Amino acid sequence: MNMYEIAKDLEKRDKKVFSLAELSVLTGLNPRSASVLLNRMAKKQLIYKIERGKFSLSDNPFIVASNVVYPAYISFSSAFYVYGLLEQVIDKIYVATSMKTKNRDFNGTKVIFVKIPEKLVFGFKKIAYGGGTIAIAEKEKAFIDSLAYTRYVRINFLDSIIKDMDKNLLEKYAEMTNIEAVKRRLGFLLEKNGIETNIKIKGKTVYKLNPSIKNRGILNTKWKLYANEEL
Repeated sequence: MNMYEIAKDLEKRDKKVFSLAELSVLTGLNPRSASVLLNRMAKKQLIYKIERGKFSLSDNPFIVASNVVYPAYISFSSAFYVYGLLEQVIDKIYVATSMKTKNRDFNGTKVIFVKIPEKLVFGFKKIAYGGGTIAIAEKEKAFIDSLAYTRYVRINFLDSIIKDMDKNLLEKYAEMTNIEAVKRRLGFLLEKNGIETNIKIKGKTVYKLNPSIKNRGILNTKWKLYANEEL
């Protein structure tokens, strides 16, 4: 196969991100010859180099971000951007993964991998995006991820979009995390927006609405939560 045929074959196999070793197996070439071929394909912009030994058929950073490691999916503010809920221009893509992996720069965009427990890797899907496919959290799962890792989305932003969410799915995913702080933050936000909730709190520990803010704020006695971010 010539380089154009190889590119088409990779496209058919949905190999948006692939390694030198994978191309070597596909073509039957030894690693050295495969490496020469990949460099030629990169010069023709048939493929794009991500890092040493790893390449992409797409120059779209969202496609690369969600396919470079597995399991992984776009979440937090980046997911809200894809869904059209966040309008500001972004220069970082946040990806949730249970794998330990380094952050990357691709095509002028910083890809930041947020390591989460394996038990939290759920509630995501594949969708068509940018001429390829990306793995992305459902809106409600991105919301719950953001309540668990508050440094990646401001609580006041979550407060502004909560009415665009499916309440039952929010509560289901919050329960699945088995994280008491997440359930309390969700319950607090739902109630603040006049949405009835079935969430019940457990334990006497008091949490912060936003733990990334040092200030404690005002204590909400019902949810045992310091409301320390202005909403």
